[in-house]
Formats: sequence, C-alpha cells, structure tokens
Amino acid sequence: MPNLDYSMATNFIPSKKYTRFHYALVWVLLMTPVLLVTAFSYFQMKKQLTVLVLSRRESIASLSAVTVQEKLDRVVDLAKSMAGRAKFRQAVVRGDWEEAIRVIGTVPQEFTYVDQILLTDASGTEMADAPKLMGITGKNFSSYDWYEGV
Repeated sequence: MPNLDYSMATNFIPSKKYTRFHYALVWVLLMTPVLLVTAFSYFQMKKQLTVLVLSRRESIASLSAVTVQEKLDRVVDLAKSMAGRAKFRQAVVRGDWEEAIRVIGTVPQEFTYVDQILLTDASGTEMADAPKLMGITGKNFSSYDWYEGV
C-alpha cells in the first residue's frame, strides 16, 4: 500500500546558473526559424505581386499599342485614298475648293470613323468642308494647336 503520509510538496528553486542571457538565447533560438520563414514568405509574396502588377501593366500597354496602331493604320488608309484621287489633287492645285470638296465629300460615308472633312489653304484658312457646317468657311485655324502640328 502506498504511503499516503508522504508530502507531495517540493521546494523547487531554480539554480542561479541560468541567467537572463540564457533565456534570451533560448528565445532567439526558438524565434529564428519563425522569423526566417516569415521573411522568406514576405519576399516571395512581394516578388509574385510585383510580377503580377508588371504583367497587368504590360498587357494594358500592349492593348493600347494595338488600338493606337489600328487607328493610325486607318489614317494611313485615308491618306492613301486621298492621294490616289487625281481629280482632288488637280482641284486643290487650281484652287477650286468646291470641286475638291465635291470629289472627297463622300469620305465620311466611305470611312465611318471620319466625321468631318476640312480643307484649308497653306495659311490655315478654311476653304471648304464636308458635311457643310454653317459659318465656318473662311475661319483661320493657324493659331490652333492641332493646325500648328500639321
């Protein structure tokens, strides 16, 4: 039969040989793997998010480039169409603006992306337009930014 009179209480007093340095060392040893995994995960996630953002920006840029290229190709097609019309060139050289606008007056119907055709002389004064706008003929556009670019 067990001895029930035996006292279970023990007087445990830690020895003085464990200092704060030892406790700090144990804490550092336990936390180092956690900190390393956390840092590794952080840098991996940052790298993946950077790649994601850059790929999205690249796709938006390429889509924009394709859209701009398509619009510029349309302008080139329009320029080729105008350059191929001998009657138009001859009418402009003669200064017969009404004949010139009559020759190219169907451009807004042929090229649906063109709303208005405006013919100006070298000084920037409008000579003819199609479809006809009231009160615009004779206006000088030489001070406008878009005309200076032309």
